[in-house]
Amino acid sequence: MSSPKTFFLIGFFCLLVGKISLSAQNAPTIGTEVDFQVKFGEEIRQKRGVELKIAGYDQDAIYILKYTYGGFTSSEVVLEKLDKNYNIVKSVEYPMEVNRRRRVEFIVHINHRLYLFTSFTDTESHQNTLYVEEIDKESLTSKGDKRIVSMIGFEKKSLDGYYDYEIARDKSHILIFAKTEARKKDPEMYHFHVFNRDMQEVWNRKVVLNDTEDRLFVVKDIEVGNDGKVYLMAKEFKEKPKEKRKGNVNFHYTVLAYHDEETPVLEYPVMLEDKFLTDMNIEITREGDIICAGFFSNKGTYSIRGTYYLTVDAQTKGVRSQSFMDFDVDFLTQFMRRGQEKRVRRKEAKGKEPEMYEFDMRDLLIREDGSASLIAEQYYVVVITYTDPKTGFTRTTYYYYYNNIIVVDIDKTGKINWARQIPKLQVSVNDGGFYSSFAHAAVDSDIYFVYNDSKKNYTGKYPKKLANYRVSEKKGMTTIMKIDAEGNLSRRPMSGNDEIATIIRPKLSEQISPRELLLFGIRKRKNQFGAVTF
Repeated sequence: MSSPKTFFLIGFFCLLVGKISLSAQNAPTIGTEVDFQVKFGEEIRQKRGVELKIAGYDQDAIYILKYTYGGFTSSEVVLEKLDKNYNIVKSVEYPMEVNRRRRVEFIVHINHRLYLFTSFTDTESHQNTLYVEEIDKESLTSKGDKRIVSMIGFEKKSLDGYYDYEIARDKSHILIFAKTEARKKDPEMYHFHVFNRDMQEVWNRKVVLNDTEDRLFVVKDIEVGNDGKVYLMAKEFKEKPKEKRKGNVNFHYTVLAYHDEETPVLEYPVMLEDKFLTDMNIEITREGDIICAGFFSNKGTYSIRGTYYLTVDAQTKGVRSQSFMDFDVDFLTQFMRRGQEKRVRRKEAKGKEPEMYEFDMRDLLIREDGSASLIAEQYYVVVITYTDPKTGFTRTTYYYYYNNIIVVDIDKTGKINWARQIPKLQVSVNDGGFYSSFAHAAVDSDIYFVYNDSKKNYTGKYPKKLANYRVSEKKGMTTIMKIDAEGNLSRRPMSGNDEIATIIRPKLSEQISPRELLLFGIRKRKNQFGAVTF
């Protein structure tokens, strides 16, 4: 739930050139042994733009919720069914909005069933009502059992709130939550509804935050445990929602655990002495303990100097185990230019403790044996505004940076074993990073990363300077990078831009089975589904 870092600059793009070029003076060896198979379905002609979400999958099919937009007509939602050859065998269109009042919110696959959630905003009664109905997997139409799940009251249409959901790791419970939009100084209100795997409500509860002046929470994540409890992770600020006050850190992380109205709220403050936690993700274990992992800074800023992993005991609220790893100077300088590396090492020698910037948590993988992997990506946005001094005309350009990946390995006892960087350079303009970032699949003890790259980076040994991925270039390609249990890197090209009909969109690709990663590709008006199997 982290938000992008955005930098505003007025001037010339030449200021950014130094940020684009990376090199591998201090790079580890990257092997070439990566085994995989790729298969694509038929090409699909799409007259309009498209976004999608994988709704669910079983042994027979994959279910996709596709959002189409553009042109002069209203947006639509299409529920599609793919066979095992990744071809569409059934498609049903749902009107996304009726007079801007009815919306398709999301679709959930649990206990081998599909459930469609829609909302209706009534401006006369000032109620935003959420409904659920089961969808027949063959016809992709409603079974006719629509019922109300939740209601949000609002003062005006712009404050009608929103709905979202989370599913427990063992798929035993699903949380549907409503968030009431509030004015800046009003308390925040949530309504939690927890259902079992048969979509029967187990409990519900209204939660009010920031209704007192002495405690101020900013919610960062919400999870539901296998036990049906809801865990809300937030930054707790002192008096005002500012990261720093008078030069000191002004917040700490807190996890709040909720059950029904009769059960007291449990609080788990997460504070570590001499460590400023810049980012944190949580997961709930089978026993109900809370795993917290992320990065820390020694400077009290949003740069990072190391990584941490700790387990909070659900009963005692104490830290059961914790592990830290400082990133050494060799790790910090991987894939830097020679000049950059010298400057960092000079700072380190003077005791200035250089740190890394703009890394966002992407995933916290918890394996069945209790071991884990933390995955992060360098991501930020640079905004440049140019004003013509003669005419006063203003032009704003957005540059989206999706660069290196960090992988941290944690063993089943909670000890951090190693951290690695995966070199990647993706800079695009005014497109939101349409083809950027990565998809990943955890297969046994290995993790595979799929991302778009440049063929210029395949020159035998790793190049001194990374070439940026460009959609328009014939040298664009999709890469698969593997990192094994010991942190060794291997990579192989999957396909070139000039070899397949569409270009992979990693953000819309997802692991759907223990060894299968569903792919979605798009180029102009063509799109297609496929998969890579490891």
